[in-house]
Amino acid sequence: MFEALALAESAVGLLVFLSVAYLGGELGRLLTVSDASGDAVERFLEQRRVTLQSAYEHGELPLSTFEDRLVVVELPGTEQIMRDAVAIDGIGPHTAFALARHFDGDLEAYRKADQAALEAVNGIGPNRAGALIRHRDGVTLATTPAATTGCSGG
Repeated sequence: MFEALALAESAVGLLVFLSVAYLGGELGRLLTVSDASGDAVERFLEQRRVTLQSAYEHGELPLSTFEDRLVVVELPGTEQIMRDAVAIDGIGPHTAFALARHFDGDLEAYRKADQAALEAVNGIGPNRAGALIRHRDGVTLATTPAATTGCSGG
């Protein structure tokens, strides 16, 4: 009888602990999502630096690979490309980094990229590529010809 009671108390304690841990994780996720996109980009790049450094220090990456990967993280174009990309609904820091890495952090190459070049990036399909182009080129629904035709001024 006492063993069953002790087991039940342990189970309740574990359940409370897991509930608190889960809620804490969900709160952290919500706070992360509500942060400005710039903060998410900064956190991602810092985490990437730390991960690369750790992999190199533990012998998981040779020096040349470490340097090649770190260069992309450190290029100013990488951060600018990422900031532009995370402004698009559905594109987070991981996909934005894949986009920046695809263009080797070259902001001009990104700005000149066509639909097919953007779609070549893992995680970027036709809809996201189109949204990136419209965002990059400053096109909004209010300025497209379809949105401005059909209205006579009076």
